[in-house]
Amino acid sequence: MEQVQPLVEDDFEPLKVAVVFGRALCDHFWEKGKFSNDLENILRTHGVTILTPSDITKPGMYWARDPLFVVDHDAFVAPQDGRRHEEHGLIQEMLTDHHIPSTTTDIHGGDILLPDKQQLLLGINRDHRKDISRICAAMVAATKRTIVPIKHWGVHLDTCIAPLPDERILIHPERITAESRLLLEEALSEERLCEVPALATDKNPILNLLWLNRTTVLVPANGIADLLRHDGYTVIEMEGGKHDDGNVRCAVAPLIRGSAG
Repeated sequence: MEQVQPLVEDDFEPLKVAVVFGRALCDHFWEKGKFSNDLENILRTHGVTILTPSDITKPGMYWARDPLFVVDHDAFVAPQDGRRHEEHGLIQEMLTDHHIPSTTTDIHGGDILLPDKQQLLLGINRDHRKDISRICAAMVAATKRTIVPIKHWGVHLDTCIAPLPDERILIHPERITAESRLLLEEALSEERLCEVPALATDKNPILNLLWLNRTTVLVPANGIADLLRHDGYTVIEMEGGKHDDGNVRCAVAPLIRGSAG
């Protein structure tokens, strides 16, 4: 297959190439029945090339971002436990097919946010808290970026906070620790932090934003769209079905953002 040169410098440059598991595009997975076809059509309409592993029949093949993320020119792969082990295997096969070297990490892609081209927001969940220093040192060495570690109560950091292209950071104050709130204020300035108001539904009370470019974003259908539309962004709402801690961002692993191919 054709060689792919990864490039993701922030979360906002136009999405060009992404990995999506086939089952995340299948109607029967999402309760509302529209997420799958809409997702594929939306991505392609916005110029995104979709890479999908050839074997899309395996159960549980939904979340491509957890086992795979790119920072700058480097791809990182995180092994998965239990039933999700096969997600990791399919990602490894795809990277091999496209001649993409990777680095093994124990951080999932949902815990990596790139608000700009210099900083990296690193989610630290309950399982990783005793290893914060080691994890941060490893990410600094691997990415050469300034790392801001954030302890959170969500499944992943991208369900708790969301950088915006205008340099603000949306936060769910009850989903990150008070200590991490202060660290964010010190690293990014208090003025950049914006607490999200109470969302319209508690069915999917998460952020989990996927930016197609600097003006267009895919969001959970939970009330966050109104806030972003008020700020002038083009917003596409995606039903998340029964999965109340996962949505469109979890299902898409960007490989290339920007003009590089």
